[in-house]
Amino acid sequence: MKTLVALILAKAMATVAVAGGFVENPRNGHLYKAVYVPGGISWSDAKVAAEKAGGYLATITSMDEQKFIHYRVVNDERLWLLATPYDNFGPWIGGYQERGAREPDGGWKWVTGENFFFSCWASMEPSGRWKGKNENRLHLYCKSSPRKGTKWNDMLDDPDDQAICGYVIEKGATDTGSAEPLLTAPPQEFHDFLGANGKSCRGRILGYDPNSDSVTIEKENKRSYTGALSHFSEADQTYVREWHLVKELCTPKRVRIAAKQIQVGDEREIEYHDNQGNQRCLQTMVNHAYSVTLDNRTSSDLNNLTVEYCIYYEQERPSPHGPRTAKGVQCGTLPTGTLAGRTKATDETEHVVLSKRRFINYNGNAVLKGKIEGIWIRVFLPLANGQKAMRECSIPKTLMKDRQWATSDIIVE
Repeated sequence: MKTLVALILAKAMATVAVAGGFVENPRNGHLYKAVYVPGGISWSDAKVAAEKAGGYLATITSMDEQKFIHYRVVNDERLWLLATPYDNFGPWIGGYQERGAREPDGGWKWVTGENFFFSCWASMEPSGRWKGKNENRLHLYCKSSPRKGTKWNDMLDDPDDQAICGYVIEKGATDTGSAEPLLTAPPQEFHDFLGANGKSCRGRILGYDPNSDSVTIEKENKRSYTGALSHFSEADQTYVREWHLVKELCTPKRVRIAAKQIQVGDEREIEYHDNQGNQRCLQTMVNHAYSVTLDNRTSSDLNNLTVEYCIYYEQERPSPHGPRTAKGVQCGTLPTGTLAGRTKATDETEHVVLSKRRFINYNGNAVLKGKIEGIWIRVFLPLANGQKAMRECSIPKTLMKDRQWATSDIIVE
């Protein structure tokens, strides 16, 4: 009996109500509140209202958070409009699609800048357009009556024929990735240089020649000066040499990054049978990876390099409505270390295992395949002042436009 009481109390403590009608999610410490708006509200107006309330339109970045909002936040039936016998339109959340993005699933963002990798789209969504207009805002949706689960649907910012009767506010710190300063180009601002003789001047670097160990500086009066680096203080000599390293790293012709997709090992086949011993599925497993090469064509050593990558892939999965495509990300680092001048280094990424399933008597003997979309690479060079220089590229080049950098693996379920 005591155990049963303890379980009931533990379940009751799963969420904590706080002042103002908000509910706390114990998993992330964030506060949530659903706001009902009679007559409906546009996504843009809901965004403004959420920010005035000290929060933002809710951003859902995991299945745990999705379930929490479904069970604990949006239970008020007034928030849901039964548009058809099978379409329940729920409140706005903080997703939007960038203008000009690839339809229907490209360029989706969260209002906070968090990674948009987890998704919970309803079947056949996002659809991209409605009555000739782009659907580029996100709201909760359920394709059943009564509601048996909450998914996502893309919608017009201000739908003229279907009212969205509320929105979900979230309060709490968000993870938008690294906050450390990153240099993607050599500094162009003016710097106070100190000469070895104690005299100072203010200017910015135009160039550095490692062969003659000389630097060219543009002064505030627009006049340029070229002189031996040894004429400057030790701190400024370090500043100039690191300026040069950043320039070299961020120049594609000086430090080249190449990646080649490879298949690792042989394909493996696994047979699945039903209870009667009949073959139901033949699954082929394939290991994919990338061979990444850094080619340092400069005369300078690049010390303590760190290489990070994200491999983006798709895997088809069976569903009652036909094959669905799930997107995943494999993240990792490469042990590069120091890359001496005029040398190359090649490393292999971790493997991404994709499957090709041939189902017998399933939607016309369907073949559910997986494919690699591409790789996004970032190379980091630590500097003496605590900053880091970063060079990034993707294959194909459009990958960085259509996707966001991931800070952890996204596993296809």
